[in-house]
Formats: sequence, C-alpha cells, structure tokens
Amino acid sequence: ATRTGAIAAGAAGIDPKFVVMHQMWLGGGFGRRLDADMMVPAVQAAKAVGKPVKVIYSRENDMTMDYSRPLTFQKVKAGLDGDGKLIALNHDVVSAWPTARWGIPDFLTPSVDKKGPLDSFTVNGADFFYSVPNHNVRAIKNELAHTATPSGPLRSVAPGWTFWAVESMIDELAHAAGQDPAQYRIALLDGKGKNDGGAQRLRNTLLAAMGMAGYGTTKLPKGEGMGIACVSSQERATASWTACVAHVAVAPSGEVKVKKLTVATDVGMQVHPDNIRAQVEGAALWGLSLAMYEKATLKDGGIEQTNFDTYTPLRMSQAPEVAVNVIANGDKPTGVGEPAVTVVAPALGNAIFNACGARIRSLPITPEAVKGAMKA
Repeated sequence: ATRTGAIAAGAAGIDPKFVVMHQMWLGGGFGRRLDADMMVPAVQAAKAVGKPVKVIYSRENDMTMDYSRPLTFQKVKAGLDGDGKLIALNHDVVSAWPTARWGIPDFLTPSVDKKGPLDSFTVNGADFFYSVPNHNVRAIKNELAHTATPSGPLRSVAPGWTFWAVESMIDELAHAAGQDPAQYRIALLDGKGKNDGGAQRLRNTLLAAMGMAGYGTTKLPKGEGMGIACVSSQERATASWTACVAHVAVAPSGEVKVKKLTVATDVGMQVHPDNIRAQVEGAALWGLSLAMYEKATLKDGGIEQTNFDTYTPLRMSQAPEVAVNVIANGDKPTGVGEPAVTVVAPALGNAIFNACGARIRSLPITPEAVKGAMKA
C-alpha cells in the first residue's frame, strides 16, 4: 500500500502524505499486484475530469501493458573425472527480476566487480545441494535486456530457470558418464559439508517420487520415456525438497503428450494436508504450462500475443494425471506454492530425451523444437 500510494502521488503530482490507500482483498495475485502501473491512468483520468474514475483493463490492455516473464540465458560448463564423477561446474546466469525497478535496496546484493548491486532473486537455485568440489555461479546483469524488456514477477522466481539448467545438465552428465541419471544424482547427494541434512532430505524425496512412479521398473513402449528432476526450491535456507518424475509420449512430429506427473515433496510439518496437496497439484500444472504452452514473442518492443487465442496456457483437456506424495517429518513447515512449479520443466526435458533422444535446452518446449532436436 505504501509503494502504491507513492506511485499514485507521482501520477497526481502531489506529496505522498496526502494519499490515502484503501486496501482491497483479492484472489491470487501471483506477484502482478506488486506493480501498480494500473494506478497511473486511473489517477490521471480522475485528475483530468475532477471525479472518481474506475479503470478496468480489457484482456488485450492487460497483456499489452503487463510486464513479461523474465528473459534468461544460461551457460553451464562441467568437468568429470575418469570415473565420470562431477568434479567442477561453472554456471553463468543472465536474467532479470523486478526488485531493482521496485526500489527495494535491501533485496539487492553488492556485486563482486563493484559495478553496482545485483538481484539475488535472479540466481536462487544455482546454489544446489549436490556435492561438487569446484562450483562457481556467476550472476551477470544485462542492462540492455533490463531496459528493453523490464521483467515482472513469475510464480517460481529464479528456481524456475536455474533448476531447468542444472537438472538438465546433471542428466546430460549422467548419460555422458554412462550412468543411470537417478543413481548419478543419488551419489552426488551425499550430504557432505554444508550440504548435510538438506541433501539427505532431497535424496529421500527423489527416491519417494521414483518409487511412486515406478521409475526404472516400468516397461515403456517405443516413443515413451520417464524423466526425473529434484530441486531445493525456493531459497536454500527455506527449501521444500521436491522431486518429479514425468512420463511422456513423443510422436515423430515432435508432439509431446504428458501422460503423468508424479511429485514428491518434503515440507516438514503439515499444517493443512489437503491444502498442501492442492497447491502441489496446481503448481505442477502451472509448471507444465510454463514449460510447454506459454510462448510469447516480441515485435517492435511489445508482446505480440494479446489474448488466449494466441497465448495458449495449459487447457484442462491437456492436463495429465498428477500424483502427489507429501512427506511430513515434523520439521519446521516450509512453502508449497512454488517448488513444484520449478521441478516440472527439467523432468519433462529429461523424459523427452529418454523417449526419443531429443535434448531440449530452451523453453517453452515446442513440437518444432523437439522435432528439430530429433534430427540433430
């Protein structure tokens, strides 16, 4: 309310102390309400006509004036020893998040090169719980991207893209080492040093998801595959240990049908079991929608898609079965609104590879991209 009042004052050209905010209840905001840009035309119109004005965006207005999903580019390099063990990993992350634009300095971190603060919300998740002797993460601020396409909030924050890169890479390394991706992860989750405690819980969650899905024991027909991923979303200090097994069928055309998502999550203490399950189910489907269906393109500085005929999130008819295993161990409760969002995309990408040999490294996953990777 304080920040919105300041924006309203700026639009009206008055001191913020003269603005009174009446806070209204709302449904799921998912971060969008943290930007109060819709306040500006309402205030300016009211000032112009001298009367109260209510502004309601059409969907076209809303999608045209909204902020886009953060654009990201990541480069991951890794080194294996003679036995295929991961001994070094370098992860460069170029991304954006609206913290700086919102003017919240306490959320910014001083940069190593002393060129200004960086937003830690752009790299959360890159500090994973695998034991790697040499692990380096570099956050890179792209001023041009920040200016050209200022980002808005996204349900999943940085783990939505950092774990996409990390868990895809871990799978590639397992195959390069000639090892099973599940056993490869389990070996890396040994709980050594600062990873003690967290790694064991994540390993247990992965095993729970695999067991529930029948990963490694179910015979699948040609063109089908299962893929896994496990994450410590959201922040390392407040993680909900979450794993996913995705079961997909891939047609020669590159069309991907998601048959089932199996998600296990360790949330500590269960405060409201039914609500936890509902949030995990919804988060998994949200993650599926982001991973496969929500493509937006830019033209002349704006988003081309302005309604749901061209911007096509997951439909109910496309929703697969979602199986949820909630692990409650009596520890402090952690969040469940976002972790399952972050684990689905890499599990899908890994499942697609196991189904047809196509390795996807960009989101969203489209039939054209899958078919192209099948030919590569």
